Amino acid sequence: MSIAKVNGVDLYYEVHGEGEPLVLISGYTQDHTSWAAMLPVFAKKYRTIVLDNRGAGQTVCPDGPFTIEDMADDVSGLLDTLNIKKAHIIGISMGGIIAQALAIRHPEKVKGLVLCSTGSKGSPRSKFILGTLAEELATGKIDHEFYYKMVFPMLFSNNVFANRDMFKMIMSRTLASKINPNNVLRQRQAIDVLDLTALLGSIKAPTLVVHGNEDILFPIGYGKELATGIPNAKLVVLEGGNHMAYAEMADKVVPAVMGFLASVDGNATITPTPQIKH
Repeated sequence: MSIAKVNGVDLYYEVHGEGEPLVLISGYTQDHTSWAAMLPVFAKKYRTIVLDNRGAGQTVCPDGPFTIEDMADDVSGLLDTLNIKKAHIIGISMGGIIAQALAIRHPEKVKGLVLCSTGSKGSPRSKFILGTLAEELATGKIDHEFYYKMVFPMLFSNNVFANRDMFKMIMSRTLASKINPNNVLRQRQAIDVLDLTALLGSIKAPTLVVHGNEDILFPIGYGKELATGIPNAKLVVLEGGNHMAYAEMADKVVPAVMGFLASVDGNATITPTPQIKH
């Protein structure tokens, strides 16, 4: 548990395990604990680094707006602090957008790129719904519990809602790490003004795109657009997966990701393959 001073930010991060460096970038409003279930698996093989993005967890940043590019530069700065020249990068949702920006702005630092439940830009639906909720939360018109009750149906599959104990556990953990309302809005605004679509072709790192075909926030077309726009990217489609498919279907996602990273580490040629459907 450490703090790196990068780009005017006190960036909280943790390092687990040994081996080739691997950075896990969390999604919108989430801190490093969002990777808790997968972290032990990754740390068995990789020197795995988790961090709190600007506006989340224990990272402290100046007041005022910030951008996705700022958050990508924070990750780059963290790698410099740790004397890491090149690392594998995995990003979920907003973390996937940050990962794309990192690969575009600092291509020399990205060895392999995994993009989960994300797109090159926010969808109009997510901009409207999440933007409205963020504004209502920031102005005190709603509280955190109501905010997440409205957001959860866009994140999880029916399986979570059919299991009341699971739902209560997820809600309890989420509320325990609640984000400052103003930072919810600042992160949302950072996502909503960015569009990396025209720059996807400049990403040189071997890339794996993982996407649920029932994702509401980033419909499957966004994942396909990434796989088409990034040269030689591979696409894994999770049948029945919603936005949090990377966690709900970890038994399918982790082997696919570990296999992909191993192929990159072995200098194997990454070629387009048919969609892998589960």
